[in-house]
Amino acid sequence: MKKQIRLYGLMVAVLLSVTACSNDDEDQPYEPEEGDEVVVDKFDELEWFVGNLIGTDTEGNRNVLLWGQVLDEASPRDLSIFVESWDEAESIFCQWLAPGSENHLEKKDNDVLVYSPTSEENEPQGTITLTRSASNGRYAELTFSADAEPDVIRTIRFIDRAQSPHNGRQCFSPMAVGEIVDFNTEEGTFSGVKWEGVQKAVVIREATENRKGLILYVSDTKVFRNGLGASSHQLLPKSMANEVSEIFKKNWSNFQKYYSTAGHKLSDTDKYWLQDTKFYVFVGYRYALNLKTGEVTRHKATAEAKPKRPYLMYKTFDCVYI
Repeated sequence: MKKQIRLYGLMVAVLLSVTACSNDDEDQPYEPEEGDEVVVDKFDELEWFVGNLIGTDTEGNRNVLLWGQVLDEASPRDLSIFVESWDEAESIFCQWLAPGSENHLEKKDNDVLVYSPTSEENEPQGTITLTRSASNGRYAELTFSADAEPDVIRTIRFIDRAQSPHNGRQCFSPMAVGEIVDFNTEEGTFSGVKWEGVQKAVVIREATENRKGLILYVSDTKVFRNGLGASSHQLLPKSMANEVSEIFKKNWSNFQKYYSTAGHKLSDTDKYWLQDTKFYVFVGYRYALNLKTGEVTRHKATAEAKPKRPYLMYKTFDCVYI
């Protein structure tokens, strides 16, 4: 009888071990195998595209239009951008593509561009289509497939600048590149590290009729990424990282002077925390940007890998019609 009990117990143990091994291999979520830090060369392409169009407000809501205007209040999800040709519309459209995703863009008969973005795991994310149009003073119209359409935008119409409803008035930027302005970083404390609420930031892009101007705060204080807490929605998203880095690379020495005047040191080696994070079941990642090179890196968020880094925060502003 004792032998039977021991034999039964052994069989149960074997079955349990087999089941456990099977569970390890089945239905596990995608998790990249990499070190604590890795250079990112594959992005979530839909997130990148939409992130070029929509930013976050001071409450963290993603509803700030970075490009275009709403001309009809009855259709707040239909945006208009003023251009002078199909080529200009095409050029703007291509600015919104994620780096390295040009092979996901198909051109049909010089009249249609179809972008088929994919996730970081190479899963399809629908389509975004730019179609040439010659009706109603339009050069082109951008539309999203149902599985790619963001909440805030339905269509973007590229309108002949001569058809602008602003009656020939010019839209001027109220602030110039290099201008130093106050920036509220929402004062906070984490692990004994405190940063002041109001700091000095620099205008890095002027506002136009088609897109908002950009103010960038570059911190000197180094913090853990999760130490930014409620103010993290002001962090620069990685979808804007490439453009911001290009702005700095073209005029690095001047921006060093601007930020020095503002009381901040512009580092060409530091990796600055961005807004984006990505978490799987057992591990998470946080993103950072080298302003000088434009390199985006992903950093493992574990108890053993908690580096302190400076960070980038941004705000936008509109042009003024005169």
